[in-house]
Amino acid sequence: MTLLARIRLEGDAERVRQSHAQAITELQSGVAVDAKVIREVTVPGTAVAGGPIISHGLGRPPVFVGISAIRVKPADLASMTSGTVMESGATTFTGGALNRSESIQIGAFGFTVPIIVDLLVM
Repeated sequence: MTLLARIRLEGDAERVRQSHAQAITELQSGVAVDAKVIREVTVPGTAVAGGPIISHGLGRPPVFVGISAIRVKPADLASMTSGTVMESGATTFTGGALNRSESIQIGAFGFTVPIIVDLLVM
């Protein structure tokens, strides 16, 4: 079987093939190609500065961290209060060093019960 990269055409068709090959290469090297979804992260709902530190496996700091809709266990729904969920950034919520090339920290503040989220890191 001939590798598609080795096929050569003539005239305009070859220029179009090269243009498409270049566009595919650029798209495959984009940040979104390295996106990872980290499922079912449980974050304690507390008012103190804390939260889980999660390894993401990108090998570089993420340029985007997306947090899904918040879920709770059915038994916790009646006693849940609202709050906010955030990523700590370059340091932990307590001020310690955090190597974002390896991991991120997520905190939930104002919730009275643990929350469950999915994370998208790119």
